[in-house]
Amino acid sequence: MEEKFGKRKLLEPGNYTELFFLDEATALAAGHRPCPQCRHADFKRFVAAWRSANLPGTSAADIDAVLDRERRTRHPAEAFTSNLTDGFIVQRVADPGFFLVHKGEAHPWSFAGYGVPIPLLGLGTQVEVVTLPSMCRILEAGYACSIHPSAGGDCP
Repeated sequence: MEEKFGKRKLLEPGNYTELFFLDEATALAAGHRPCPQCRHADFKRFVAAWRSANLPGTSAADIDAVLDRERRTRHPAEAFTSNLTDGFIVQRVADPGFFLVHKGEAHPWSFAGYGVPIPLLGLGTQVEVVTLPSMCRILEAGYACSIHPSAGGDCP
């Protein structure tokens, strides 16, 4: 991984930990924001959406504190299928599988990519939203996250 001042080893003790996700929608669901150093433009867009959603603080440390608190007290919220925003990760109330909401469809999630989509209503009228509350708010405020190509998205 290259930094502004050269290269460094991954997972170096005493440094930040690199995390790798299928796509940005998956990272947001898990409560991880774009890196201000290696994804600076995306971080700026993220902070703008954070402000638009009236969430507290705007520094990486402020945002991380909110996300950490939400990860530690995670309780998926129930929502009506008709109220879902693109980028949300959801699951059926009694089903262990996860789905990405994208372009009016539910795309089954897996480590390898997304499966064949089904209509959102195929999930039922209510689902559990796995994406953290603050991340839902930034998506609702207009933050467009990168989606894996298997769901018709734009990740490399």
